[in-house]
Amino acid sequence: MRLRSGLVCAMLCLGCFVLVGFGFTGGAALSVSAEDVDAVISHSVLAGETVPGVRQLSWPPHRGVSAAPDSPLGTLIASAAGPQEPTDQRSAIAYTQRFVQVKQQGTFQASHEYRVPEELRSLRVRLPPAATVTDKSGFSHAGNGTYEWTGARTAVSLTYQMPANRSHDDGDLRAVSDEYAYVDAGEWAIVEQPQPDHHWTWDDQPVGLERSVRVAGEGAAGQRMVYFGPYREYTREAHGQQFRLIVPEATALSVDRRALLDSLAAASDTLRVGDRDDEVFVVAAPTEGVEWQLRGLQRGPADFWVQADEPLATPENVWLHEYVHTRQGYRLAPDLEWTREGTAVYYAALLSLEQGLVSGDAIRARLDSCADGEFGASTLSSPDTWEPSADYCLGALVASDLDRRLRLASDGERSLQTVLRRLNAREQPATAETFVILLGSVGDGSVAAAGSLYTMTTERPSPSPSPFRGPGS
Repeated sequence: MRLRSGLVCAMLCLGCFVLVGFGFTGGAALSVSAEDVDAVISHSVLAGETVPGVRQLSWPPHRGVSAAPDSPLGTLIASAAGPQEPTDQRSAIAYTQRFVQVKQQGTFQASHEYRVPEELRSLRVRLPPAATVTDKSGFSHAGNGTYEWTGARTAVSLTYQMPANRSHDDGDLRAVSDEYAYVDAGEWAIVEQPQPDHHWTWDDQPVGLERSVRVAGEGAAGQRMVYFGPYREYTREAHGQQFRLIVPEATALSVDRRALLDSLAAASDTLRVGDRDDEVFVVAAPTEGVEWQLRGLQRGPADFWVQADEPLATPENVWLHEYVHTRQGYRLAPDLEWTREGTAVYYAALLSLEQGLVSGDAIRARLDSCADGEFGASTLSSPDTWEPSADYCLGALVASDLDRRLRLASDGERSLQTVLRRLNAREQPATAETFVILLGSVGDGSVAAAGSLYTMTTERPSPSPSPFRGPGS
C-alpha cells in the first residue's frame, strides 16, 4: 500500500480498506458495521427505516458493531463532487468539509459547514483527538472532543486546526520531526483529511448524511488526501475511471506524464478484479527538502501519492503498486492480511512486464530476492511471526506461484485475478480458510493444497523458471 524508501523490501504496511457494502439492523437503534472506518470517505448514507418515532445513526461506523449485511435498510451513494439530493428525496444532513493552508507551518485548518433538515432531532460530532477548535456556530462543547448541535437551522459550523506533519509508524500516524508520510513544506503540503464521527437522530422521516470536500485557495483534494499549493493537473479517462494526476509546481516528474497515465490506464483494463473507483487521485510528491518515510502511500478508496522521482521501468513500480491497492476492496481477517501487500508487489511487477517496462529476468531477480531464506520463520497467515516486509516479499513470491498454478489447472482460463475478483464481491471478511477454498474452486485440489502449505506453514515455493502469464483473467 505504501513503499518505504531504502532497500528493495524495506517496506511497512498500513491496512487499507474500501467499504463495499453494509447493512442496518432493525429497531429503534440503527448501526453500521465496517472493518476499517479509515476507508469510509466521501459518500451519502441514507437510512431506509420508516417506522414512526425517533431513529438514530452513527457515521463512520465503528469496529465491533454488528449489522445484517443483507438488510435492505442501508444504501451507499457516492458524493465526492459535492452535496447531492438523496435519490428517493429522503432528507439528509449535508456538510461541506473545507480545507485551508494556514500561515503557521505544520498546521492546516478544516471547517464543517452544515445544512440540517427539518426532520433532524439531534446531531453529535466527535472530532479527531488532535483537533483544536477555533470557532463554532450552532454547536456546544460536550467534552472529550465532542460537539452537540444546539438546534440552530442556519450558520451551523465547526472550525478547527489539525497537525499536518505526520509519519507512519507501526500502523499509526503520529507527529514527528524527521521523516514524513504527510508534510507541510511551506510552499506546498500533502495532508490527510480528518475523519470526524457523526451520530444523529431523527423524527419519523429518515435522515442521511452527505459529505463534500473543498479546498480554499490553491490546491486539490481527493477523497482522503489534500494537496495545498500551486500545481498542474493532468487527467485521463479509461475503462470507467478518471485519473487525476496532480504535479506540484515545486517538482518535476522523473517520467513522462503521458507514459505514466498510459501505464495507469493500461493497468485499469488489465487488472480485472472488480472494484474500479470512478476517480483515482494521484499526487506526485516533491522530494527536495523533504525526508519522506515512504516511497508511496495509498489511503481511502483511491487516493495516493508517490515520490515524483520514482521510475516506471522497474519491477518495484510504486505507481502501479499503489494503484493495485485502489482495486483491493475486499475485507480481510488478520490471517489473510498478507494479500494486501503481497498481491500489490506481485501485480506491480507483472503489469510492468506486460506493459514492456521491465524484462522477465528482472522479475525473476525480484522473486529470487524473496526466496533467499530471509523470512524463514515467517508464516503468512500469522502476522505476529512476520519478519519485516515478509508480507511484501514472501507474499509476492507465493502470489506468483499460486497464479501460475491456477492458470495451469484451468488451461489458462482463470488466474489469481479470478480469486481476487471473488474476494471483492464478498460482503463478509475473508479468512485464510476462505482463500484456500477459493483456490480450490477456481483451480483444483492441488492448488488449494499448495495455498494451504505456503500460507499456513513456513514452506516456500521456488521461483518460477520464467515469469508466467497466460490468457486467463
